[in-house]
Amino acid sequence: MKKGIISSICLLLLGLGVFAQDSTVYYNSAHSIVSRDSADYMVHFVRGVDGLYSVERRRVKNNDLLSKGYCVTLDSPSFTGHYTAYSDSGMIVEEGTFVNNKKQGVWKYYYENTKQMWYNVDMVEDREDGTLKSFYRNGKLKRIEQLDKGMTISGNCYDKEGNDIKFTPFMQMPYPEYSILQYLANNLNYPSAARKNRIEGRVKVNFIVDEKGKLTHFKIVKSLGHGCDEEVLRVMHLMPKWVPGTKDDEPIKVFYTQPVSFKLQ
Repeated sequence: MKKGIISSICLLLLGLGVFAQDSTVYYNSAHSIVSRDSADYMVHFVRGVDGLYSVERRRVKNNDLLSKGYCVTLDSPSFTGHYTAYSDSGMIVEEGTFVNNKKQGVWKYYYENTKQMWYNVDMVEDREDGTLKSFYRNGKLKRIEQLDKGMTISGNCYDKEGNDIKFTPFMQMPYPEYSILQYLANNLNYPSAARKNRIEGRVKVNFIVDEKGKLTHFKIVKSLGHGCDEEVLRVMHLMPKWVPGTKDDEPIKVFYTQPVSFKLQ
């Protein structure tokens, strides 16, 4: 379960009134509270002797356990203590410790539907900070990397026989093999309505760079109006592919935000 989903579960409990010692709340796929009949999953709270509430998230359809952890109070988004998330087959996919709703200490991640660790990483207040180690499916060390507040500062990579190979960071963001600024300068037209009204400023657009480097799912998150938003979307849809982002050398989808400036000469 993502941290945002964990927080939303507790936040949605605000205003529900006084809970009993044991409580079950039902949610749909959009994480909104619904009746049991229309729910996709349920969250069960049990008050423990230590004052914490154990929290289990289960599918309504078959009661499969999806995650479990601990919540400080029912009217607070603050999780603390050990947390575990499970795959559909019941295998652990992620585990670690929350402190005041932030990941802290060593967090472990596993290959799907196996007991084999994929990687582990030191977390400090929800940010990767310290040592990251990733492993091949046979358990051999693949990578050891030193991170400072999420930024790679050094590292080593190894082949399956343990020999040194060229180092690549565990996470690599997507990037274009051309200048974005030059592309925008060559292709962006100043909308006549914006020019007439002397509109200047920035449009921000969110999008996804998929596993093949294609840009998709554009959404304006900061609007300027007067035709500027539409012009940004037009140009972004035509933008050539990027080099895709990678995680442990495998291509992944990455969310990206690009600001586009309009300034009159």
